[in-house]
Amino acid sequence: MKAVTLSAALATVLLTAGAAQAGSAGGFAALSLAEQVGLNSPGVSISHKIILTRFQNGNTTFASSNAPFTVTASSIDCGASNVDITHYHCTLTFGSPTVELTGRAAQQLYATLVEAGVPGDGAAGTIHGVGERDYHYGLTPQALLALRLVLGERAAVEVSARDYYVSRIASTEDRGWENIARADAGVTLRVFRNHAVAVKYIYSRREASYPDLGDRVQTRGTVSIFYTYLNDKKLGVVQW
Repeated sequence: MKAVTLSAALATVLLTAGAAQAGSAGGFAALSLAEQVGLNSPGVSISHKIILTRFQNGNTTFASSNAPFTVTASSIDCGASNVDITHYHCTLTFGSPTVELTGRAAQQLYATLVEAGVPGDGAAGTIHGVGERDYHYGLTPQALLALRLVLGERAAVEVSARDYYVSRIASTEDRGWENIARADAGVTLRVFRNHAVAVKYIYSRREASYPDLGDRVQTRGTVSIFYTYLNDKKLGVVQW
């Protein structure tokens, strides 16, 4: 048995389709990236793809040549949606050839990039866009406020607010901006023992401004009523 030497190098790593965010990885993250990218690379031989799979499965002692090899990609462009939560996509570029990944394969590669600490941009888009991916990417400052008030063992009041500003900074399109705000408030009332009812209101507001589209504002409010089974009578309060 010979030990196999693996040299895995990703030339450029992109987490979103926005500004090019270069990153590097080492250790287990580099191995996982090399395996997922290498299996889709037309420049990696079948025997090397088998080696990558064995390494990823924890098998490091097997008969093979001791020659090192490199896994490279010109770019990896991955994205996910918090609107259509089933949507994942990745585009791998190997010079001229490109490989499109969707579903589980795209989600695994996306998660590996996040695990490797590659920075990404925020994105906003419409569900029914004109193009295949009607997104606007850019540097996205975020704000979050969350409050929770528990009234004895009877009720709990929760309020939260989030704001995302998708700017044109570090964007592929130097135009326009979007501001997305979301607020929700809910009350949970314990009725009998561990049985409770909850009422929740969610308000969403999206404001966009583009030179060719003008200013647009979309708002939506939703009221929901739930039956809740509590795992304790203290509504999640614990003693320090």
